[in-house]
Amino acid sequence: MITQATRSRVWTTLAAMLVVTSCFATNAKDPKTIVAQVVDAMVGEDFDAVVDTFDDNMKSKLPSAQLKAAWKQVQGAVGDYSKTSPPKEIAKGTFESTVSFSRLALIVRVSVDSNDKVAGLFMRPAPLPKPKVDSKPTNEFERDLTFEINGVSIHGTLLLPTTKRETMPLAVLHAGSGPTDRDGNQPLLPNDSLKKLAEELTEKGIATFRYDKRGSGETGIAGAESDLKLQTYADDLTGVVAKLKSLSDVSFETITLVGHSEGAQICMLSTKKADVDRVVTVAGSGRNFKELLESQLKGKLPPDLTKTSNEILEELASGRLVDNVPESLQMLFRPSVQPFLISCIESDPEDLAASLKVPMLIVQGDKDIQVGVEDAQRLLKAQPKAELQVFEGMNHVLRIVTNDDEQQASYRDPKLDLAPGLSKRIAAFIEPNPQDD
Repeated sequence: MITQATRSRVWTTLAAMLVVTSCFATNAKDPKTIVAQVVDAMVGEDFDAVVDTFDDNMKSKLPSAQLKAAWKQVQGAVGDYSKTSPPKEIAKGTFESTVSFSRLALIVRVSVDSNDKVAGLFMRPAPLPKPKVDSKPTNEFERDLTFEINGVSIHGTLLLPTTKRETMPLAVLHAGSGPTDRDGNQPLLPNDSLKKLAEELTEKGIATFRYDKRGSGETGIAGAESDLKLQTYADDLTGVVAKLKSLSDVSFETITLVGHSEGAQICMLSTKKADVDRVVTVAGSGRNFKELLESQLKGKLPPDLTKTSNEILEELASGRLVDNVPESLQMLFRPSVQPFLISCIESDPEDLAASLKVPMLIVQGDKDIQVGVEDAQRLLKAQPKAELQVFEGMNHVLRIVTNDDEQQASYRDPKLDLAPGLSKRIAAFIEPNPQDD
């Protein structure tokens, strides 16, 4: 989903390219040759040659200088060029090629009209292969566990405090949107935010479990995208809690759900079924998903696509699916993801916070460019009994930043320390009166 994916340099730049293109595919005399020429010219950085293949509409919306700037940003993230697959026709007049680089592959879709001109250009990162994970524990205090939940093998890591205790508090961490894995990482965004948080909490005597949700890490894609809803992730989390409670050789005195970004909403939703004692939201939105997405897209789309996007969101907010989604908005509103979007809109964060029956801690950084302090304040207003902690200088990946360069770099630097005092504050909420060991 958009809350983190759009922060990826690749996704952000490709989205910027998508929203200025259009696609009206019809027959062409030799479309494969034209598509190959476009891809070869892109890889060869001959952007004038690429634009020469465009129809008049495309030339006005994606001039050579803009195409060059966008491609340079993408290239800096994906690495050195490797190879290009032959174009394959996926619809009448529309073809796709996979362009492989050293760090990532891109799928380039080109549509050619009856005048042999390019009428549409669409790019997206190719799906990543399922990663190979060494499941052997590094020591007796770290275990890689696999739970069969709702027909899916969910993989995660349990960390236990090194100080021996008969029973201990447990924090279950849930990652944010998109392909964010148990460690808080996405493709090209290795920041280890959740891994570091788990480790720091465990050092303070709190066991932690973090896992790869559906669509991320070792768990990978599970089932059809159209079957996914926010409740699906909440049900998985409820199942994870039950599995952890059933472990025979370790006992947890309390269980706290710690949700980051979209994970905050999932954790709150899960409390309706899961037997837990506390909830911590970290950088969780206080706005309805529709409002959040509208704000994130504001100023990033041309006026016509902004109007179309808002109309689609209105339909989704009414629970209605939208069949005719423009090519340039497919990444956001493709039919297969619409059931999930509807479920996000239906699960309002303020309503979820208001309905909580367990203690709540709201954690927010004032340098977060994805979720603001006002979101935390809205959650607090909805749940006045909650505790609020705002960390000065902390951004969305839980690092202290002072300028835009540090902001962008922090998403890709796992060596950076977490915001000072973050884990201490969360630990104090989880275990107000820690045992003396």
